[in-house]
Parts: sequence; C-alpha cells; structure tokens
Amino acid sequence: MSARAALRAMLALLLLASAACGDGDDSGPIDGDGGLDVDGSDGAGDADADADVAPDGAGDADADGADGGSDGDADADADADADADAGPYLVGPAVLALPYARVGESAPNAPLVVRASDPAAVTFDVPDDFAAGVEARGVDSITLRVTATYLGPGLRDGILTLRQAGFVHEVRVAAAIGAADLDEPAWDDDVLGDEATVHLASAPFPYASAPWTDDRVLIVAPSGLAADRPVDVVLHYHGFNALLDRTVPAQHLVAQFLAAGRNAILVVPQGPANAPSGDFGKLMLAGGPRALVDDVVALAYRDAMLPFPVVGRAVLTEHSGGYVAVARALDGGGLDVAAVHLFDGLYGEVSAFQAWGRSGAVFRSDYTASGGTMANNLDLVDYLEGAGVAVDSAGRDADLRAGRVSIVYTGFSHDQSIWAERVFERWLATSSLTPSPASPPELEGILPAGDGASATLRWHDPGAPAGRSWVVETSADGASWREVARVATPSATLTGHGLVRVRAADEASSELSRPSDTYAWWGDRWVVVDGFDRHYGGSWDRPEHDFCGRVATALGDAFCISNEQVADEGLPAGIAGVFWLLGDESVADVTFDAGERAAVMAWVGGGGRLIVSGSEVGYATDAAFLSAELGATYVADDSGSYSVLGYPLGVAYPEDYPDVLAGDLVVLTYDNDLTAAVGRDGRVVGAGFAVETLADDGLLAVVGALRGYVE
Repeated sequence: MSARAALRAMLALLLLASAACGDGDDSGPIDGDGGLDVDGSDGAGDADADADVAPDGAGDADADGADGGSDGDADADADADADADAGPYLVGPAVLALPYARVGESAPNAPLVVRASDPAAVTFDVPDDFAAGVEARGVDSITLRVTATYLGPGLRDGILTLRQAGFVHEVRVAAAIGAADLDEPAWDDDVLGDEATVHLASAPFPYASAPWTDDRVLIVAPSGLAADRPVDVVLHYHGFNALLDRTVPAQHLVAQFLAAGRNAILVVPQGPANAPSGDFGKLMLAGGPRALVDDVVALAYRDAMLPFPVVGRAVLTEHSGGYVAVARALDGGGLDVAAVHLFDGLYGEVSAFQAWGRSGAVFRSDYTASGGTMANNLDLVDYLEGAGVAVDSAGRDADLRAGRVSIVYTGFSHDQSIWAERVFERWLATSSLTPSPASPPELEGILPAGDGASATLRWHDPGAPAGRSWVVETSADGASWREVARVATPSATLTGHGLVRVRAADEASSELSRPSDTYAWWGDRWVVVDGFDRHYGGSWDRPEHDFCGRVATALGDAFCISNEQVADEGLPAGIAGVFWLLGDESVADVTFDAGERAAVMAWVGGGGRLIVSGSEVGYATDAAFLSAELGATYVADDSGSYSVLGYPLGVAYPEDYPDVLAGDLVVLTYDNDLTAAVGRDGRVVGAGFAVETLADDGLLAVVGALRGYVE
C-alpha cells in the first residue's frame, strides 16, 4: 500500500469512528477520544462547568426571565401561574415599541398586555409624549392601549409604570415618527448585517454657504440587534479628500464594524467631498450629531433593520482631519458619548481631548512616524500621566480590555492607521459598548490540566450585559453539535476529547449567537496556535472559522490556543510541538508581533519543534526572523501551482498566492516542483501555504508529512 493510500485509509477509519459516536443529541457522556463533555456532564444541557449551569436542554436558548417583547405581548403565562401559586403578581414585558409612523399619519399606538393577580387594582403613570388608556381588564390581565402624542418628526421614549398593591412593573415605551420625505433606500444584505447609503436633510451638507452639497450617509445595521435595550451608535468622521464609496471600502470600515459585534449601528456621513477640509457642516452645530442619529434610527426602524428605536451610547471615531468635528460633538453634540477613537488625527483641539482623557471614559489615539500627530500624542501622554491617568502605550487586546486610555504608536502608514491589524475593529470591541445577541465570544484557548483528563476552555466577551450567559457545544466530527453546558462566567472545565465552540445567550433573546471559532482538545502533546485573524482584504471573509479545530484533529493529539494568548502568556508548558497557523495574514496583519516573536524565539532556542503554515509567511515576515527561526528565505509570492502531494489547495477557501521558499532542506514541493516547505535542524518547518485550505484527506496527508519531518 502506498503512503498516500495508507493516509486515506487512516482518514476513513477516523471518519468512521467519528460517525459511530452519533450526533450526541440523546446520548450520555462520551469519554476518552470519542467525545467531549464539560466537567462530568451526563448529557446535553446537564453539566457543571465550574460556573452556574442552567440545564435547559440541548439547543434551548430561552433564558429565564425573558418575558419581554417589543410588541407588548408579555407571553408570561407560566410566570404568572407560578406567581399566582405564591401570591400576588404583576408581570409583563420590559419594552414596548410602537409601530413606525410618518408625520401627518395617525398617531402610532400598540397594546400592552400585563399579567396581574388583581387587574382591577392596577394603576399606571404614563411618560411625557405618550398616552395610555385601559382597553380591557381580564381575570388575570390588563390591556392598555399606548399612543404617541407628539407630532414628530423624531424619537421619543419613557418609562410607563404600573402598580398593584405594593408591586411595581416598569415598561420602557418608544416611538419613531419620521419626516414625510425620509429617504427610502435599497439595503444590501449580508449574513452579518445590512447597509444602505441614504440622503438625509440632517446630513452635514448642504449647509449655509459651504461649497459641498453631497447629502449622503452610510448606515450599517448588524443582524440580530437586541430587542430589549437601546441601540448604540458608532459615528465616524472621515479625513481629508474622502468619498464614501472610495474611502469606506479602502479602510475596511464595514467589515471591521460588523466583526466587532457591538449592539450598535454604524453611521458614516459624507463630509466635505474629496476636499482638504475638516468642516462637517451641520454636524458642527449644537445638537447636529443627535439630529442625524435620530433620523438614521427612525429610518432603520421603519425598514425593520433594528427592533427598538431608542438611542443608547455613542462611540465617536475619526481618521486624520475628522478630529475637529469630534471635538465639537463632545461639546453639545447631544449624544451620550462612551468612547472617542482618533486614528492618526490628533492635529489640534488638544484641550478637548485632554478633558476627555481625564473624564474616566474610554479614549484611544494612535499616531504614525510621518502623519504629523506624534508630538501632540506624546504631549498628551505626558499631560494625562501628570494628572494621574494611566496610559497604555502597547495597545494589545489584554490592555484594551483592562484599560481606559490608550495612546499607541503604529508602524504603519497614515492611511493604514485605521485598518492595519484590525485596529478599528479591536478598539470598538473593547470600547465599553455591549455586544449584540448575535455576536459570539472570542476564544482565548484551551489549557490542559496535565493529567490527560481535563482542560480549561477560556474566552472573552467584552462588554457582556447583565444576564448574558454562554453555551458550550461539543462535537466529535464538526457536523453534529450538542450543548453540554450553559455557564455564567467565561470559562468551562472540559472532560473527554473533541471539538468545542461557544455561543452567547442573552437573557431576553430566544436565539443563540453565531458560533465562535471551533477549537479542539484531542490530547496534550501538540498545541495548534490560531494566528489567523484576517477576515477582510484576503481570501477568507468571515470573523469566525474552524481551522484550528481541523488542524488539531489532523494532528490527532493536539489542542488549540489563540495567538493572543501566546503573546500575553507565552506557550504552554509540557508540550512536544507547536503548529502555528497564519492563514493568509499579510504585512498589515503582522504575521508575528513582538510578543509572538519572543515566544517563538524562546521555543526554538530551547530546542522545541515548530511548524509554521501561511500563504504569506515569506512575503510578510521579517526576513531576519524568517531565516533565523524557520531557516527559510522568501523567493516568490505566487508558486503558480496550487496543490501539494497531489492534493489541491484552496478547497476550504481560495489559496491564491502560496509563497515559494528556499532553505537548506526541502520538506515539500508544489506539484510544479517549486519549494513549498523548508526544514531546519530536523525540528522546524516553514510552509509557504495555508494547510487549512486543504480538504480533510489532503489536510491529514500534508500535516502528517510536516510532522514527520520534525519528529
């Protein structure tokens, strides 16, 4: 039997064993290599994960207490029955959103149903701009008809309070009345969200005698926004010489915003079109930013792009010359600002940003060598530190999560300062805004206990609101998944072996978030480092993937951790080898940052086995580091051949530019005989292609060949 045939036979046996495990939906715990559970789980949805576990059953995403709904139907019969057994009760929805209306149309109204043990005794207080009357009193409920009384246009909300014999129940009611001529755009939809470019009277221009007349505003609304809380806003001011349809794609703003996963909408107004000016017209006026945001929220609510038309907190972002408009928005813009992010834009208005940096809110600013903001940023660091404010200068994810103020040097260009290393996305994800119900957590990694019997899975979910929990799902084959635990803290103790992912569950949502990345724990010998974060400008276009889990499965005795964990904590102890995935991360993604380079140098210097795989590893990695640590030299950016060992690359996602490398020992070649992977000292391999693009049989063969060299 040939080596390739033997590898295919091994894969068939692996898949057969996985299939024999079943889908796990109605099985008990699967120990050993057949499946993964959480700390002794005796079935899906019944587990102890070193945290509070609510055994609601596999796949049941309903959270206790989720009795609200924007349509006013309390849907709380079970709660009412339970309360009736215990005594008096008064229960109902937490929010009520009235239907959208245009100026001049009938006033928007909707019913509000509240369960009550004594409906005749219920009284209520109505907020300004609304009226309510009793429509019906039943045996165990009261129905109010709530109506907006303002003429519009605009947004209104307030608290309607109901009382009964010492019980109080509050409902936040909201209405949106739009202008009669509010634009009706066509929305471009995507699984992660929808976007539209609209014409609005509240846009910066036309205004007074300014020469610009472009009244366009870009709106991006993520899928799955929360129905039970206000929608936050990210208001972005572009720099000089910008046009929406050119600048937004070039800076990857939409992809970064959606990947940040906040319960927010993105608003990008067209400022001075293609001009060297920071004048944002009507947005420079008191209340101008709020007027624009109100129009955007009303329009998005009308078009069913968001479920609850109440404006929450705002993050103000800018690039380059947008700084003046941000400073004006801080002084009378009418928004509840949570954070300010300047991307190589601290050219002036320094006193406004000094005050903001002292305020205790989130403030971030980056600067480049040649952008012209370095001196102001360094002076601001001195000023804030002199005022007792801690200033982070590293900008690592851990620092962003922990701190409030970051002023960071970036080695990229002025134009790249807003998108290289996903900086707009990463800052926004840690800006104190809450995640949307659809946004998954970010896996940190799996940490084996060292006994072969248990491991700890950790993740991050910045800004998680009260009541948000996490569902741990496991699989033997990556196709059939089962819920094994619902936990209240961002970690879980794993037992057994298999694939694992995590979803978020908001208290008031009946839906789970998208799945996180898929990781795996099949053993403790090898660690697979998930260093592939790029999801725009390359071949892979989604924030989450299963690549680390697939490669760990091909290795067979491996577990997964993130590159961020390595940068923060180093490589785990007790391992025999490291398999580092870079995907198609390139220059602007930084294949190895300073912390990662230090970890690799320490590992290789100590005699460790290392395999690095990435289609831009030669092109994008520092040549000295590439040579010293991997024993490789970059030759060409495109091999012109897209298969290795006869297996095609580019199956999982396109592999369009695999690197050609050179070194002392050729480990693998492309099928045109150019060098695909080189080895050093019998223990280090650098591969110029992304192994995870292979189909499962090819992945098993190629990973086996790479591992065979280092072992």
